[in-house]
Amino acid sequence: MTLASYFNPATFQNVSHPSHAYMQPTGGEPPAAAHLDAALEKGGKIVQFALVMLGNQFSRAVDIEPIGLAGKVGIALAAAFALLALAFLLKARRRPDLWGAALPWLALGGTAIAACAMVSLGRSGMMGLHRSLTPRYMSMALYLGVALVPLALLWARALLAGPRLARLRPAAARGLTAILAAFVAIQGIYWLYGAQRMDRHRQARLHARTNLLLINFFQPDQMVRLDATREFVREGANKLDALGLLDPPLFKDRRLENFKTSKSPLADSRGEFRLSASASADREGGR
Repeated sequence: MTLASYFNPATFQNVSHPSHAYMQPTGGEPPAAAHLDAALEKGGKIVQFALVMLGNQFSRAVDIEPIGLAGKVGIALAAAFALLALAFLLKARRRPDLWGAALPWLALGGTAIAACAMVSLGRSGMMGLHRSLTPRYMSMALYLGVALVPLALLWARALLAGPRLARLRPAAARGLTAILAAFVAIQGIYWLYGAQRMDRHRQARLHARTNLLLINFFQPDQMVRLDATREFVREGANKLDALGLLDPPLFKDRRLENFKTSKSPLADSRGEFRLSASASADREGGR
């Protein structure tokens, strides 16, 4: 369904609106193919893009520069996965049961790494490195962290199963408990940051919703987005409004009666009056 929506299956050419295809013209090459040469010219960026994607899930916190931290975390996660995969592979003949238990988790972690590599190959040529931190890419990378937990537990259990290391099992259990407790505690930082970002996202959505309701009367002030052209958004919004699919519908005029009056006072941080340059000059001249 996705391929049919974006590409002609016979020619593999773009059939979607350029705003949805990184400004690639309709009938042209898919964006990833069109920018593949630019990506291959900077192979180091492809690797860096993928590593930042892998570490994205552990790099979001207040007052932390995420790209540098995500790259380091990505290296650590990829190295840990590679070492565990090699260790299980070396044990495969002598411990087929251990290999069988680890194989699904190795497949899950490998899928995450492969997905990040594919995205990096297709996107690093047309995007800056900061785009590797896009939240939707995190949904691909987080499976590596998920896979590492059971893989590490399986390997630790296999090491401590022998009689020689039996006396270390209580200490290992306490150490593992401490590591898990520290890991959960660290998540509090990310949860707090996530709550702040959710509030900002909600405010941005309300802002965008207001812009949409008034799209026929004002040029929206908005962030630069792929679909940011007023004409494109207005055309689509009016079509949806005519079909009754917008709730609330677009405003038909600019009268204040369109807005509900609230009796609760607005916090000082949520409202302000802005004077235009001409109004400000008139007020200054009247003093």
